[in-house]
Amino acid sequence: MIYIALDLGSDTIKVVAVRITDKDFSILASTNVRSVGIKKGIISDKAMVIESLKLALNEIENKLNIKIDKVILTIPSYENNIISCHGEVEVNDEITGVDVINCFKSAINEIDDDYSEIVTVTPISFKVDGEKCNNPIGKKGKLLETQTIITLSPKELTTMYIDLLKEINVEVIDLSLNPISDFYMVKKDEFKDNVGALVNIGDNKTEIGIFNKGLLVNSDILTFGSNKIDMDLKYVYNVDKNIARNIKDNFVVANHNYAQNESIKITTLAGEEKTISSSEASEVTEARIEDILKNVKNSLINLTKKDLSYIIITGGITNIPGFDYMVEQTFGDITYTENMNILGARDNIYITSVGATMYYYDKLKTRGISYTMYDNINNKDFSGILDNIKMFLGNN
Repeated sequence: MIYIALDLGSDTIKVVAVRITDKDFSILASTNVRSVGIKKGIISDKAMVIESLKLALNEIENKLNIKIDKVILTIPSYENNIISCHGEVEVNDEITGVDVINCFKSAINEIDDDYSEIVTVTPISFKVDGEKCNNPIGKKGKLLETQTIITLSPKELTTMYIDLLKEINVEVIDLSLNPISDFYMVKKDEFKDNVGALVNIGDNKTEIGIFNKGLLVNSDILTFGSNKIDMDLKYVYNVDKNIARNIKDNFVVANHNYAQNESIKITTLAGEEKTISSSEASEVTEARIEDILKNVKNSLINLTKKDLSYIIITGGITNIPGFDYMVEQTFGDITYTENMNILGARDNIYITSVGATMYYYDKLKTRGISYTMYDNINNKDFSGILDNIKMFLGNN
């Protein structure tokens, strides 16, 4: 199955094309371009976003020789609402994927909210004639029940993104919240029985998700990210933002005690040449990382009173050497950073978009659906079945 996912970040727009089967996963193409017109995940200048978006999509189209007209879209978890709902349907003997879909729709009917859009419908459990099971498809019975976790986002937010893509003739076939997409990229078997947190420190926002037995149960967005380091370096050394970013990306470490005895020359905004040491710049970086992690820790305390078994931190900031050490100092040994190590997308900026394809594949499988956006990378018209696929997903 071949899927294309889009992550409209405030710093970069990421697009990935992947091939997924039960036995194999591979990146067919990936790209990222500088994002312009998006601030903290919200579109501030539609025309500028469209230009950046076209550039990113064109790169994938040229790599794969296809025309992209549909994508899976990840969205930030602003003001999302998470609800547990029960659904049930009568069935005729052997249970099919359609029965599962109808059961999800029964759960959705419990929701009365004209201002929100249903983004995800995730089963907690199934029962066939009162007996619990992991996958009801193929089992025989008369009554199918499910307990689900349903996440909703403000319609204003989802409509903003969907309408933007409509303007360039690209259809959003599915939505996924960023924390859920991230989780599908990093999840492990041991998470099924534990409560934990996933933290994605982006450029100018930090998204935090609390997961209980693999299900998103709470989330938060902090309106700052690694760009705070850029701003600190820009102020301290009186340089433009590109030089500040270059210092952060290529010259500093997260703890100044481990900095190499190196120095570089920079030109200030006043036109003066200045020499700075790695230790000095790293001290500025370290102070801001400490502040970011402190705020993340406070958010985690507010999000859950339960003891966390794991805390996963990802995002571009984790590429700074020594960041692991800073994380362990703040949170202890239950925390680790997650780095992308998949051929074709070996950069943490792709975690959300790649995770979105994994979530979508799992979502279809739960509903007994087999669907590919493209067949062997030869562009084909799936419009005849696409409406049915979207209906079957049970969240439209």
